[in-house]
Amino acid sequence: MKKQLLYLSILLLSCSTTLWSAPNAVFSKITKSYVLHNDGSQEMRVLKEVTLNTYRAFRSMYGESFITYNPDYQKLVVNESYTRQKDGNVVKTPANAFVECLPSIAADAPAYNGLKEMVVVHTGLELGATIYLDYTITTKAGYYPELDVCEEVPELSPIKNYTLSISVPSGKPFHYTIINGNEQPQTVTENGYKKVTWDLVNVPARPAENGLSIASGDIKAIFANTYSSLSTALDNLQKQFSNGSEAEVKTLAQSLTAGKTTDSEKLEAIRSYVNTLSYCRVPLALNGYRFRTASEVISTNYATLAEKVNLTAALMQCVSLPVQVKVSYPVKVSEEYLGLNAIDNIFIDNSTIADMSTFYPVYTLKGEKVTIQAHNNTVNETDTINVTAESGQAVNGNYRMVTLPNLQSIHDLYGAYAVNTTRSSNLLLPFTTDETDTYLINLPANATFCSPTRPYSISNAVGKMTVSYDTSDGHLIMKRALRIDKQLIKASEYPEFYKLMTEWKDAKYTSLFVKL
Repeated sequence: MKKQLLYLSILLLSCSTTLWSAPNAVFSKITKSYVLHNDGSQEMRVLKEVTLNTYRAFRSMYGESFITYNPDYQKLVVNESYTRQKDGNVVKTPANAFVECLPSIAADAPAYNGLKEMVVVHTGLELGATIYLDYTITTKAGYYPELDVCEEVPELSPIKNYTLSISVPSGKPFHYTIINGNEQPQTVTENGYKKVTWDLVNVPARPAENGLSIASGDIKAIFANTYSSLSTALDNLQKQFSNGSEAEVKTLAQSLTAGKTTDSEKLEAIRSYVNTLSYCRVPLALNGYRFRTASEVISTNYATLAEKVNLTAALMQCVSLPVQVKVSYPVKVSEEYLGLNAIDNIFIDNSTIADMSTFYPVYTLKGEKVTIQAHNNTVNETDTINVTAESGQAVNGNYRMVTLPNLQSIHDLYGAYAVNTTRSSNLLLPFTTDETDTYLINLPANATFCSPTRPYSISNAVGKMTVSYDTSDGHLIMKRALRIDKQLIKASEYPEFYKLMTEWKDAKYTSLFVKL
């Protein structure tokens, strides 16, 4: 009887493990095709088939599909949309399940209220059902300067078969590559067009882990464009940097910087003003890589990222501040593969980009590569703690626990990345650090320090963490030090990072126990 119960328990455990590890959904097929026609018009067709395995799959993941486009320049046609239920019954998507609305990213931004989002509400959903969606977006000539593709391959669920094809007229420059992969595309030239096709099988789901990006080496992506060079691509942005009404921009610049005597004061005043504008999340690609002039933005209270940069540059120029607009890309790759769609950020000066520039190459709008010096993130902070009978929290009568102040943000920032003991992907940190926090602790004459004072040190391939104590000058001196040597931490190295952060956050090194 005991053996039978044991076998039953093992069977149930095996079944529950299988169910637990099963994906929420599986894409049996994703097919995407891009065509650049001889007249400059473009066509994108997308076909997806996804089978739902859990209630979460159709309640919060795939119950609706969202297609954004600009109806002034683009035409959307839904070729087919239906659900095949588990028993084979086909439920066609009814007409009232196609809901056209304003994209949330364009809310409160009248200049972009012409954009549309087609919400396809999939019907007939149940466990085991498969959603079929096939649509085409045709773009008028001139809306996009060239064909420019930047496709991240993984989805939140695994893909059995992924196909991406791109066709361009044979005489056009055509640059293409796959990032974080080595699959070679099939190439065919016929009827005056060159067509390349990638066929990928069994693409794993995108890990639900932070610190994940193309730059970290975990996200497979396909870049393709028909620009003659990177400088030609970026020139499409460069020529849009405009004041609009010169007098209006100059008047505002002078008003903002009135009474400011140094360049840093003037720059801070300009940045403070620009930061008051609401951030409009409409990406460059959705608006044909266009943005408004500085004076147009001044008359509103919102701006896209490119518009904020344009306005900042215009205001700086009006008060003779040096300015150079730059862009960054999420991967180091030959410049010919970089167009506009792959731009990760556009900025003038940005501390985050400086610390990430080893992994995110930076270029001027003339296509010149820029080397940005990363910040020195060596930190030495000191704080004095005067322990009294009211300090901290009472514990077991006369004992009190005093939590040490967090002198720098490393504790919170890096701690956010150390959430699991292992991870399946690499971890790209915002920066490395070498931090030392010194606490000068003064105790009342009748107090006894009860925390352990034995020094502690842990060192591994990722960095080092130490704690030391000293009482030689009449009061207790506690030092906590953390050094992270690697910005890109491989998945195999992550447990060592986790160990460092676990020790760094341990209560015995972040609190004091005192008997009064």
